[in-house]
Amino acid sequence: MRSRWQLKGTDNLSSDGHVATRTRASLKATLEGGVTAFTQWQDVRIWGEEANTLGDFNADNIDLHQGWVQFSAFAGTAADVRLGRQEIALGGQRLVGAVGWTHQGRSFDGARVTFRDNNSTFEVVAARLGDATSPASAIDANLIGIYATVAPLSGSELYVLRNSADNKTDQITAGVRKAGMAGEFAYRVEGAYQTGERAGVDVAAFLAGARLGRKVGKTNVTLWYDYLSGDDDLGDNESKVFDTLFATNHKFYGFADYFLNIPVHTAGLGLQDLAVKAKTTLRPGLSLGVDVHTFSLAQDTGVTTAHLGEEVDVTLGYDYRGAAKFTCGMSYVVAADGFADIGRLNDNALFMYVMTDVRF
Repeated sequence: MRSRWQLKGTDNLSSDGHVATRTRASLKATLEGGVTAFTQWQDVRIWGEEANTLGDFNADNIDLHQGWVQFSAFAGTAADVRLGRQEIALGGQRLVGAVGWTHQGRSFDGARVTFRDNNSTFEVVAARLGDATSPASAIDANLIGIYATVAPLSGSELYVLRNSADNKTDQITAGVRKAGMAGEFAYRVEGAYQTGERAGVDVAAFLAGARLGRKVGKTNVTLWYDYLSGDDDLGDNESKVFDTLFATNHKFYGFADYFLNIPVHTAGLGLQDLAVKAKTTLRPGLSLGVDVHTFSLAQDTGVTTAHLGEEVDVTLGYDYRGAAKFTCGMSYVVAADGFADIGRLNDNALFMYVMTDVRF
């Protein structure tokens, strides 16, 4: 049971505040022969959209979020096979994630095969993103990929993803991610390259990211940098802008969520994100996080400046008696001229929320 009040607006006083609630109910059955069945239903609604249940009793907000069956050690092999609607979160969710921040979340219809051998893990995923047989989809679309954590390479994560659709899209994303400890420092480095065709346009794009952190007393301090390539010539027949596919972008590019859909939200010009993040324990069960971002476009084609602005995120979390978690946060964005140039933000902006989350 999760409820969240949130308010988002700009300094010119235009704002939107509302409360929304997500209710999820799950049932898991462990059957004979290593067979597991799982269903998860959810209802997501904004308070007031249904005035009362006397006039609306159709349960039209209820949806199947997950519904899958898994065969462990399928046919005597080292493979676990999962079929049906399921959340898929690969690695740090940089390219494929469950988007847990949103009430509705993300799940896929498809299959996943997981192999484990000597601390290495290999996952093969295949998801149907669209099927023209369905009235809701005009085209066929698919996502297939391999994501591997290779123990002999010090736990490095390697992946190849292919997303294709009938709109002349056949795009390959290949990359590597490595996270770990080096002495007292926690680190993450990753890079990805995209090629192929996107909506009939040739693609040559890349992503690079790094993170370095250290614990100082009770506080974790992290330096963070991400670079997503942009297009220096929007009129040619080649796209150099990186597409974040099905990522959980909320956890990467500021909690105010002005960069959820990349490349659309960066006008095809890419993104640079330099951040300093700190999180400390104030007392048992109570934590405080402060993140400071400075955003710039990777390319300045057609804009007066590549500088987008700064964002400060403050988050306070409290675990209540082990049964519930309260989280409140405030984000403030100081918008530079670049934000207006790409049509995203014409003034400074404020985002606030208070959320409760109870699981049982």
